[in-house]
Amino acid sequence: MPAPLRAMAERFADHPAALKQAGMAYAIGQIVDLIANGFTNIHIYTMNKPDIIGGIRSSLSEIIRC
Repeated sequence: MPAPLRAMAERFADHPAALKQAGMAYAIGQIVDLIANGFTNIHIYTMNKPDIIGGIRSSLSEIIRC
């Protein structure tokens, strides 16, 4: 596990809502990096949690259009 992801998981382990939000922010950062580097197809696996993908998609709405 990458150190930043491990630190995030440890920091918010006792706060499920904060962990969820931090995890989404981490995923958004990865997606922005992939898109900026030319990737056009990204598969996101959210373990049947549509609210997560909805939040990610909403946060990236303008970036996805580019």
